[in-house]
Amino acid sequence: MSPEQQLMWDSLCNNYSKLTHQMADKIVQADKRWVNRTANKFLGVVNTWPTEAAVRAVHTWLTVYRIALRPGKLSNFDIFHDRHGPYILSIALAPIGTSAKKFESFPINEKIIAN
Repeated sequence: MSPEQQLMWDSLCNNYSKLTHQMADKIVQADKRWVNRTANKFLGVVNTWPTEAAVRAVHTWLTVYRIALRPGKLSNFDIFHDRHGPYILSIALAPIGTSAKKFESFPINEKIIAN
């Protein structure tokens, strides 16, 4: 199977964990100038997933791959926050410079997801 066919197959089979890691690999491999743009493209796809899979995908990007996402540069962040915000307990924002902030990590509110 070609990579495009494999990606489509994983999407059809709802193999969210594999897709999460494939997307993270592509974000990490992106040029530093394009990290947020690449992440924004994939965040648009993640927004279509079920809530638990979407929250876990972004959590994996932040904690396992340590991708420095900047909410201000992600046009899909507002959609993600509106759909999945209630399922996240807190978001730790740490200053990078004077005014820029990035995600560090966030715990998942598993009690709400389980209900």
